[in-house]
Amino acid sequence: MIFSQSFRFRAFIAGIAVVSSLSFGLVFTDERVVRADTSIGNVPTDTSSDVTVINGINNNTTTVAVSAGPLDVAVNPVTNKIYVTNGDGGSVTVIDGADNSTTTVAAGISPFAVAVNPATNRIYVANQDSGNVTVINGENNSTTTVATGSGAQANAIAANPATNKIYVANRTSNTVTVIDGATNTTATVVTGTGPAAVAVNPITNRIYVPNNWSANVTVINGADNSTTTIAAGTNPVAVAVNPSTNRIYGVNFSESVTVIDGVNHSTSTITTLMQPLPALAVNPRTNRIYFTNNGPNVTVVSPVLSFGIPLNTNATPSFPANTATDSRPRFTLTATSTYSPFAPPPRNIYFQFDTTNGPWTKALNTGGTATTLTATAMPTGFFSGLQNGVHIIYFFATDGSDATSINPFADEGHVESGKMSAGVFAPESSQLIGAISSHLFLVKAPQPSFSTSVSGRVTTPDGRGLRNAIVTITDSSNVRQTAITSSFGFYSFEAVRVGETHTISVSSKRYRFASRSVTVSGRLSDVDFVGLE
Repeated sequence: MIFSQSFRFRAFIAGIAVVSSLSFGLVFTDERVVRADTSIGNVPTDTSSDVTVINGINNNTTTVAVSAGPLDVAVNPVTNKIYVTNGDGGSVTVIDGADNSTTTVAAGISPFAVAVNPATNRIYVANQDSGNVTVINGENNSTTTVATGSGAQANAIAANPATNKIYVANRTSNTVTVIDGATNTTATVVTGTGPAAVAVNPITNRIYVPNNWSANVTVINGADNSTTTIAAGTNPVAVAVNPSTNRIYGVNFSESVTVIDGVNHSTSTITTLMQPLPALAVNPRTNRIYFTNNGPNVTVVSPVLSFGIPLNTNATPSFPANTATDSRPRFTLTATSTYSPFAPPPRNIYFQFDTTNGPWTKALNTGGTATTLTATAMPTGFFSGLQNGVHIIYFFATDGSDATSINPFADEGHVESGKMSAGVFAPESSQLIGAISSHLFLVKAPQPSFSTSVSGRVTTPDGRGLRNAIVTITDSSNVRQTAITSSFGFYSFEAVRVGETHTISVSSKRYRFASRSVTVSGRLSDVDFVGLE
């Protein structure tokens, strides 16, 4: 899932940007960037007790009344609910994105920052002056309180939906409190001096904490809470992650941005023309970075443009309104080659979800022409369903051209028993790849349980157990599992999705078997098959 909590003021949902009325907030919706500069004169309007809602399609605005001193905002794209911390009101305003109606939920003293876990529908509010976090159940707005330490001044918070862990930066105690979202138990991680913000890369399970007074960034390994320290600029105050590229961006008050390579922790520096303010955002689709300045503008950092590649791919989702109601959504990918004067046909399309740094999966080819290819892509493997929330699919095509410039042998011949003969290069030539494209979408699906087993026995017509028969179970998304029967004909599947109808079939060299469709709502132990002559 794409998630990055920088300092504050970042949220997007269905083309609607939500901006708390503080004069240096920043949000983006796809290619649109909005500076939250809703001041009266030159006075920040954090006392205006409202939130400005920006329609990302046409930039029209609406004002929603909240409580005193709105400071931070977060969105649950699955439920279309927006959560605004009211620093002076000791509360959180819940805005229904469908009609902008509001509900008020009590929080601790000086609620400062808020984060949402859309996978669990839990909202976490860091209360700066009461040493705790208010946990809101998004289903009914009931609350639970988790202690983070008296006088710790919790001032930033981020959630990792992939691990259900929540990270709270405590400014004065120089620590991060790690909350286990399943049990609300906590652990404490020591950071540098003055942790000012926190951001999560859910793909790598790394957490980044800029330390304002020690000029460095603490990197937390989410697996064991071990830490690494990376030098940054003077007074780092904000951080954002691009999970797609595994790059981390930290804003420093020393008129610079530190860029961290998430693989090897090497750094580079972007020099700004004026002092940036503690707010930035990353668009993982375009790899553009936006940060506010101490002036009437926003700085946009764009990637280096490359030459156009005449082999491009588009994605068409199989679900309406760009919202998938299945955790394994299906896409039709279409590649088109416009090479000239000869256009080799696209041969394959590859894809992956939420990052470009992982392994690429080959899409299933379904058709094509002399210059086009159509293929189907979806999360593969039994445990590969996507969590509820915003996701991105990345994809590219390859064609049948030989990229001979990268091959060490380009003369005629091939390697065979140490000799070379005509027609083949050595080593194998590489196909040219097209441009990497992307498509952003929302998953809003029932999250499956994998704790159910299905088992049974396969027998011959006279009732004897049949060994080495192949049993296949196929779910509604056409994902298959296979098992081989034991010496006495027994088989078992230990991880079957509940709430779905599955098809079970048996293959044997000697006997025929009728397939069965079963609706799995719990453990099944008597799905038996009898062979037919």
